[in-house]
Amino acid sequence: MNTVSASARLQLSSVLPAAFRPELEQLLFFNPGQERLRKGIQESIARHGVPQIVADQTTLRVQVGELGVVQAVFAIAELPDRASLVGAVLYHRASTEEIVVLHIAVDQHFTAAGNSSDTLLVMRLVDSLRQSARCIKGIRWITVYAERGPLRLIVRHPTSN
Repeated sequence: MNTVSASARLQLSSVLPAAFRPELEQLLFFNPGQERLRKGIQESIARHGVPQIVADQTTLRVQVGELGVVQAVFAIAELPDRASLVGAVLYHRASTEEIVVLHIAVDQHFTAAGNSSDTLLVMRLVDSLRQSARCIKGIRWITVYAERGPLRLIVRHPTSN
């Protein structure tokens, strides 16, 4: 993983090109921050299954246990010489009213203790998911299973005029 300045432009996308496979593997499976969050990761795996990277010729997706391929938002930092994957949130629609966050993975430099913490990457990923959820009929909340228990984020839909 790379040190990325806070001034680097971040692009959020639901599509990840296949060229990012090594970075996605590093982020999901060999992330130095995993040890701090081991209990939550183990609970998510027990509840939903182990994430697996699935590739076609041009893109990557993530499959989680019996849920199959799940949805994702990926954060890509635009660097002067290349792009770098720095974060991902994996989620699925658990019911007509609820989206459940399965995993959040962030490059160590973008955590609260990292040198790019001022990008507020986790908040931006979750906010992107919340904005998307506002466009999905029936979704009332997003559930994030945190270390201290489930956190339910209310989704407010735009009112129609």
